[in-house]
Amino acid sequence: MLIVFLLVGLLPFTILGYLATDNAGNALDKQIVAQLESLRSARQQQALSFMVELKTDMDILGRVISKTRDQAFLTLSAANDLKVQQLTRFFTRYTNILEDLPYNKRFSEGLEAFSTVFERGLNSPEYKAIVNERESGFKSFQKSFEFYDIFLINATGDIVYTLLKESDLG
Repeated sequence: MLIVFLLVGLLPFTILGYLATDNAGNALDKQIVAQLESLRSARQQQALSFMVELKTDMDILGRVISKTRDQAFLTLSAANDLKVQQLTRFFTRYTNILEDLPYNKRFSEGLEAFSTVFERGLNSPEYKAIVNERESGFKSFQKSFEFYDIFLINATGDIVYTLLKESDLG
C-alpha cells in the first residue's frame, strides 16, 4: 500500500515533468525555427541588395564603356582628319615640285650637262666645273624643300650627280 501511495504521489510529478519537458522542447523548436526564418530573411535581403547594387554597377560600367568608346571614336576621327590634312599637304607640295621639275633649268639642263661630262669621270675638270656651277642651286633646292639628298639619274640608270656624294654616286 505504501507503494500505491508512492505511485499515486509520483504519478502527477512524472506527468508534470513529461509535459514540462515536452512544452520546453516545443518552445525551443519554435524559437529555433523563428531564428532561422529571421536569418533566412536577412540573408535574402542581403542577396537582393547585392543584386540591386550589382545591376547598378553594371549599368554605370556600361555607360562608362559607351562614353569611352564614343570618346575614342572622336579622338580617332580627329586624328584621322589630321592625317588626311597632312597627307594632302604632303602630296600637294611634292606634286608641285614634280610639276616644276621639267621647266626648272636647274634640273632639265643640269641633267643633260652632268650626263655629258659623266663619261669623262667624276674627277675630270669638266665634271668639277659643272658641279661648281650648279651645286649652290641644288643646295638651295634641298634646303627649301627639306630633302635629304638630290639625285640626277641619266637615261641608262647611272646616278650622274648626288648632292651628298655618298656611295651611290657613279
